[in-house]
Amino acid sequence: YQRRVHGDSQSEKMECPHLTPAYISAPSASRLIYKDECTKCYTTNKDEKGIDVCLKCFNGSCCSALMHTDIHVVKNSHPIVLNMHSVLKNPEVSKEPIVVSKVAIGVAGGIDHKPEDYEMVTKVHCYVCKKDLSKTNPLLTPIVDFIVASHSAVESTQISEWEQEIKSCVHSEKLVQPLESIKPLDTSTPIHCGECPLNNNLWFCLTCGHLGCGREGAQGTGGKSHAINHNKSTGHPVVVKMGTITPEGKASLYCYACDKDTLDPNLSAHLIPFGIDVKKQVKTEKTTAELELALNLAFSLSQTFEKGMKFSPLYGPSLTGIENIGNTCYIASVLQLLFSLPEFVARYYDTSMKHMNDCTKFPPDCFHCQMAKIAYGLCSGVYSQPKKEKKILYEGITKEEIEKEHFYQEGIKPHMFKTFFGKGNPDYSSNQQQDAALYFAYLVDKIEKAESIAKVADPTNIFRFETECKLKCLKCGIAKYNKFQQPFLRFPIYLPEGKADDSVVVSLDKCLELFCKDEIVEIICPRCKTTTQFTKTNRLLSFPKVLVLSAQREYNEGMMLKKILAKLDIPEEKLNLEPFRAGPHPVDEAVFEDGDGGAEEEPEINVGFLNELMHTGIPELGAKHALLRTGNSSSEVAISWYFDNMADPTLALPIPKKKKVTTIATADNIELLMNFGYTKEQAEYGLNNAGNNAERAIDFICNNPMEEKKVSGEKSVDTKPGIYSLHGFITHLGPNANSGHYVSHIKKAGKWVYFNDLKVGSVESGPVSTGTMYFFNKLQILSIFSFPVSYTHLRAHETLRYLVCRLLLEKKK
Repeated sequence: YQRRVHGDSQSEKMECPHLTPAYISAPSASRLIYKDECTKCYTTNKDEKGIDVCLKCFNGSCCSALMHTDIHVVKNSHPIVLNMHSVLKNPEVSKEPIVVSKVAIGVAGGIDHKPEDYEMVTKVHCYVCKKDLSKTNPLLTPIVDFIVASHSAVESTQISEWEQEIKSCVHSEKLVQPLESIKPLDTSTPIHCGECPLNNNLWFCLTCGHLGCGREGAQGTGGKSHAINHNKSTGHPVVVKMGTITPEGKASLYCYACDKDTLDPNLSAHLIPFGIDVKKQVKTEKTTAELELALNLAFSLSQTFEKGMKFSPLYGPSLTGIENIGNTCYIASVLQLLFSLPEFVARYYDTSMKHMNDCTKFPPDCFHCQMAKIAYGLCSGVYSQPKKEKKILYEGITKEEIEKEHFYQEGIKPHMFKTFFGKGNPDYSSNQQQDAALYFAYLVDKIEKAESIAKVADPTNIFRFETECKLKCLKCGIAKYNKFQQPFLRFPIYLPEGKADDSVVVSLDKCLELFCKDEIVEIICPRCKTTTQFTKTNRLLSFPKVLVLSAQREYNEGMMLKKILAKLDIPEEKLNLEPFRAGPHPVDEAVFEDGDGGAEEEPEINVGFLNELMHTGIPELGAKHALLRTGNSSSEVAISWYFDNMADPTLALPIPKKKKVTTIATADNIELLMNFGYTKEQAEYGLNNAGNNAERAIDFICNNPMEEKKVSGEKSVDTKPGIYSLHGFITHLGPNANSGHYVSHIKKAGKWVYFNDLKVGSVESGPVSTGTMYFFNKLQILSIFSFPVSYTHLRAHETLRYLVCRLLLEKKK
């Protein structure tokens, strides 16, 4: 094997004509390297055949059953790869049970927090020449060493998020380097601690050049604390970890005076006096943040929710768990519900193999590749196979528990999906907990826009429905009707006597009645020309195929965001929404029309921020004022401004409108949108209604499609009777949406299946009453009446429900 892998480099170079810059890229710290898992599936480098990293574009692909490497080589003409295979060290030792005698982590008698130890085995292979190449070849050695030492694309994203709070300090910004104390670093021999033989975890003093080992036991790296002892004796504050310096001037630095990680904006200049040129440095060690992140992700959240639950693990297709990669349970819970729906399975799973074979785009940047990958991961069952869990023994364990075998599944890690859909969004690209309902709306919007460009049937159409908001002036009687299309309905929770604890049980009907209840608002009446009182009434105009309801469980108490713990009585078999359907408009009612159809309009408001403010309980009008007065800068700034100024009476006034400016679409922007797949008519339509702004035009076209240009496929709304059965629900555990944990339950073949990150199994019953989001399937009822009706009797604006009532009354006559 050694002779085959490490053969003579010169002869192999002659035999392989692809060892040229045309097929190999030079190392660059700015390039993302996909070496953890295949970019088209969830095969990892721990697979028996490992992962192939392309030496031209650094794409990672599997060389096992799905053969994504072969597809990549053929599609891109990139024949040379570095195969990376993580092999478990001492596998027989790793199977030994751990004896736990105390409640502790990482100490003798406690739970071992260290992950299993793997070593990376690599080889270079040319798929065209069908042979292995020597890693000692001068063209291959630097790039192979660079790939092995560099972060994977996943680690780079996580470290970027983890390190974003590290800032420079006064000691690094105003570093003093006395010339008389500077001692150049001797690089003629291998470096080691100036006071002991240790040659790793070394910290270099930026004041004098002293080289000392790190703290004893720090992140498991070893050390005798000679660097910090030097600080105590000299007071020199800032040190840099050797082996972490990059050619871009980045490194892991620590300030002993501040006792925290720091940045040095002038690191390159500060290293020059010691003879260190950052441009010649190669990163070989992990930074402190990287080591802390590895430990942080090794722990999982406690699941007190499952206490007393009778749980039976399940494995197979559509029973795949999603690993929590750091506050991503809100993503997992939404994805499990989406891909339990046949429309999403048909659109993305059934077509996944064809798309993966045909697509020529770079997978991490392709919407349909990411949807196909997540669909294959969740629906195929390939990553939902039972594996025996490592046994943990503890004092007092019973014989029955010792003999009982526990199994788990590896599931999938949604790193690439999270990165792709979070790109450009500070909330969903971070490692912070987010609200599942808002993420659902965000994801549906992203999918709709992508499918609009692709001109295919959009599976998110199953969620869309219309609501009607009626405003009626109590002084002159004039009415105004507004229609809104939305993918889910957030409803308030009815609280009798104002109690919000878990002793209260309220029906969903009471909550929906509260949503539809008349509300008094004060706005300027177009007929009275002054501020008057209006009744505001919400009703449902149509019913979607899949109804998503979100309970508004958060409320503000002063400056504190709290959670309503009341239990909801949710009908599982038959939810009837017909009582909340909008009826016909009175024939003799005075209605205010928009006139010229848009001579005036409200100032532009960030809809995402607006939803976040309203989610905290801030009224829509107050939320709009807050965003406009803070320049639409962020939801956090607007929320803070609102609570500081909530007594301001002007917050109750309507938003001042401005004259709508008519802008003619320019040729270059029309061409830009046509390159995205839109017709010329669609491009002009969108640009003319979006101020000739291409990005806003795409949003406008997606939200206001031209009737004659609608893509064929399923209709976005369904006016058949609104009778539903419960399909699944998401539960939030914790004090508020900004913390805690999300889990989901889905009904499969009449039984509840529980999804909690990687844990998937059947449960006797689902805790429906504590849910925060509910997914209902529409029952296929053809009509709300069972006798034939002559439609010649149908009057203008008369719905089927009102027709039945009228005919029954006429029959009695």
